[in-house]
This record gives sequence, structure tokens and C-alpha cells, in this order.
Amino acid sequence: MSRGRDKRLCWWGRMRSTLRRIWPQCDIQFNGNSLTATGDVIDLNNPSNSRAKYIGDATIARWKVRQNSLLARQVSDRQQEYILFSIFQEFGILEKPLFWKKTSASINAVHALVRTFAGVEDFARVNAHYMRRKFLLGLANARFSRCCLACFAKNGKRVLDSEWHALFDCPSHAAARGRFTLATKFSRDSNTESTVADLCKIVTYSKHCASRLGELAKFLLNIRMTRRRDHRHLTSNGPNGRVRLLRRLIWDCWRNALSPEH
Repeated sequence: MSRGRDKRLCWWGRMRSTLRRIWPQCDIQFNGNSLTATGDVIDLNNPSNSRAKYIGDATIARWKVRQNSLLARQVSDRQQEYILFSIFQEFGILEKPLFWKKTSASINAVHALVRTFAGVEDFARVNAHYMRRKFLLGLANARFSRCCLACFAKNGKRVLDSEWHALFDCPSHAAARGRFTLATKFSRDSNTESTVADLCKIVTYSKHCASRLGELAKFLLNIRMTRRRDHRHLTSNGPNGRVRLLRRLIWDCWRNALSPEH
């Protein structure tokens, strides 16, 4: 095995290679008994500062790679990355993280904020109510698999169960929506049914202001808690639970000359 390959396989060689991926003009090497660094970003007298700078630059580099890879392919609203894809199409490549302001919201609220815009919260546009089909087999029907259960149970309206529907349209979150509007003065320009473009607008409105971003995080946490409560209720036994939802399913199938799947 060559000497160069030996160097690449040891921890020192791997560390230098990893370092140059983020800082191409920099290097660290031993010169006799002393350690020297080339470039102006590594401060050997303050390793903690250099480490923090490297972590920040590495995070930004990975973030840009992620954005470019997402924009290079087509993403549908059935995929988790659809919201991020739409945001990148609207704003282009972002130099900073999407939400970089520090908010006063709780860790659970920030968690809900990040998961919602990452597309991994419990919405049927992605998971098609898969975990609830064992309670109500009719949800396997493509006609109902991606609809908002709260809206369907209350008024028989079939609408895509999505993050933008929950934020702007769903009546189950009207109280939380009112508190968010009162706290941030945010309002939509149109009364039509919301789209993913409205999420881009709320990101633009909130991301540069820590207080607005905190209120958005609290709003999304409230949506998560309300949806979990509604889903538990609608899949439970009793006349106002899954029996009520099943009646809606049967009525909608009969009205549209379909038969529910079992």
C-alpha cells in the first residue's frame, strides 16, 4: 500500500481531507515539533472559535447541497419535501437556514415549527391516513385517503389534508388562527382556498422577526395538539366518533355512486 494511501486512511489524513472540503484554501500540518495552519480561518490560538466557525460553515455547505438536490428534481404534494421545494422555488437558494432567528417559544413549539415545514408532521397529503385505516377501513378508498377528517366529519367537505389547509382554512383551528393574527397582524390577501404559496408568504412575514416566528411556532404546536385530539375522537367508539365518520363515508359513496372499500 502506498504512503499516500496510508495517510488518507489514518485519522489525521481523513481530518485534513474533511477540513479542505469546507475550507479548500486551508490546511493543517506539522512543521518539526510545531503545528502550523495555512489560510486565515483557522486560529490555532483559539481552537474553540475555529471549531464553532467550522461547524457553522459545514452546516451552511450541507444546506446548500440539500437545496440544489431538491431543486434538481420534480416534487409533488404527496411528498414530504414539497413545502421546502416550493419555498426554494419562491426564494431561490438560501444563504442562511430557513429559520435562523432565536425565538422565545418552547422547545415543543420550535419542534412543531421545524417538523411542519420539513413535511414530517401527521398530514394525510403524505401519509394518506395509513395509521388510522385499522380503525376505519373506508379511509383506504382513494376518495377519502387524503382528506381532512375534521372538515369531512363536520360538513362532509372533502379537502386535501395539508399544512396550508390547517394554517389558513380548517375551522378546527379558528381560535388559534385568531390569536396568531392578533399577535402578528398577519392577514391573507385573498379569501379563496389556500395553497402552498400562502405558506411562502407566512415564511416571508415571520422569519426575520423573532417574536413573529415564536407566535408561528406556538400556532403550529396548537394545530398539532388539536389535530391529535380530533383524530383520537374521530377514531374512537361512540356515536360521535368513527360511527359518525363512517356514516359520512357511506353517504358520500352512495351520493357519488360508489361503494366503500372494506
